[in-house]
Amino acid sequence: MELQSLKKFKFSSDTTTKVYYWGVTGTESTPETWTNEYGGRTSCISIHVGDSMAVVDQGTGFVNYGRMMMAHAKNTGRMPTLYSFTTHFHPDHIEGFKGYRPAFLPETLIKFYAEHKEFKDRDGNLATDSLEAIFRRRIGGAGYPVYFDRQDLAPEERDLVPYMPFKREFYFVTPTGKKPRHGAQSKIPIGKDMKVEVIEGNHPDGVAHYVFTNTHDGSKVACVWDHEHQEGVIDERLTDLLKKGVGLFIFDTSFGHRDYGKQEIRELSGKGAKRYHKVWNKLLDLDQVFNILQIPKYEDHIGWGHSTLYDAARLAQDARVCLKTDEPVIESNPFDTDLKRITYSGGLVSGFHIEPRIGNLAVNAIKADVRNLFPKVNVDFAQEGSMMEVRMVNDVPQVIYHKANLFQKLIKLEWELL
Repeated sequence: MELQSLKKFKFSSDTTTKVYYWGVTGTESTPETWTNEYGGRTSCISIHVGDSMAVVDQGTGFVNYGRMMMAHAKNTGRMPTLYSFTTHFHPDHIEGFKGYRPAFLPETLIKFYAEHKEFKDRDGNLATDSLEAIFRRRIGGAGYPVYFDRQDLAPEERDLVPYMPFKREFYFVTPTGKKPRHGAQSKIPIGKDMKVEVIEGNHPDGVAHYVFTNTHDGSKVACVWDHEHQEGVIDERLTDLLKKGVGLFIFDTSFGHRDYGKQEIRELSGKGAKRYHKVWNKLLDLDQVFNILQIPKYEDHIGWGHSTLYDAARLAQDARVCLKTDEPVIESNPFDTDLKRITYSGGLVSGFHIEPRIGNLAVNAIKADVRNLFPKVNVDFAQEGSMMEVRMVNDVPQVIYHKANLFQKLIKLEWELL
């Protein structure tokens, strides 16, 4: 991935599937030094194929995506239509929208897709909610100095109080196999380059997962986070999904897996490993490591709606996807050690929605252990600011992981050019 000045930046328009990670953390934004290797902003990825662009969730990572979209629009002469998909309405998945700079431009068009929620209120009455209603409640008034829509203002205030002037369209989605209501869709075309299917997940108050297919080469990206994989239960929805040939499987990996306490310490790789070896070599098992580092374990969070990297690798192994057809090829940049490109033949399981208490070194420990438990599965964690290319090579998925914080490096480069 060639780095450009932000003044010249634009997203590629070729037909290879490109997935950008703008926020990979769950629950709350934690951009701290101990999370800086993988990132601390909350959930947001964008998927680009040709001239079609989609984003999944609008956590705090959505703010930096907006900055890149502003640069893209300036350097191409137009602001592209954005298809925005929301998994659910918890704050860490929508809190970044109010900082999305293109929403302050009248030429921006965003097409929103999310579920229409129905639930029982405290009095037992049927109530409903939608993404549009939530944005109107949270953006404006006591919640934010700028209003979501001009129509939310009193007539005498509409020329005095700031609001977001972008064009917006709202659509409802429903998982495949469910009876559609309120005109909801389960399969949505995104321009001429992509299509998306909606899958039901397991999370408190419900969650929608999205599977994107490149209409040019058939490569698939599955976005399955805020999902709790139940022990001993065969999840036919996910198994059937994976068997369709998913190349990049982005899965919820919030917690340490339930078998960690039974595993002996394995060789650890990654930044800072030496510092921890001095402590870890004195320990008997990873359960003690988890206690020392205060890493949250799944068995202490049953019912919270989240899973583990262990679950993701086991699902992939059982469905026989993201399996190694060759050993990963690692290429480093001799001029910048932080720039790295890893080619995974056979596809990749990408850990996502990392619990904020899990720091850099603990993430590396989890990754090393799961790789030892599932040696045939390609496994890695998502890194904020990085990009993955997903393609089909002789009908076999291939993922090229450009492992660098793209946005930070562009900002650094911009300062150096001043």
